[in-house]
Amino acid sequence: MTRTVLDSAPIPALPNLAGRSREFGFAVDQGVDGTYMYLMDVRNAPEFDPSVHSSGTNQTFMPNGMMVARVIFGTPAFISPDAARSWVATEQYKQLKALLLSLKYA
Repeated sequence: MTRTVLDSAPIPALPNLAGRSREFGFAVDQGVDGTYMYLMDVRNAPEFDPSVHSSGTNQTFMPNGMMVARVIFGTPAFISPDAARSWVATEQYKQLKALLLSLKYA
């Protein structure tokens, strides 16, 4: 698969464990069969590197366990990667991004 990152940002209020900072990201993965999978979640920062060729995981270790924070899209999520790019400008996208960026560990 090939990952195209449409947006990403660090989440400074989540702990950096073993050199693994957390990021919010919105991306599209294109499989070898040409299908698209969209993801909007919190991951270890290197997983939003466009050169990543593995779907990776949105399970991130925390000081007392593990966390998963993601948006679940309907099927189909978007009619095309261009439609996903356009969605970034909407109020709904901005609210979901703000929600994920607001995560903190206390």
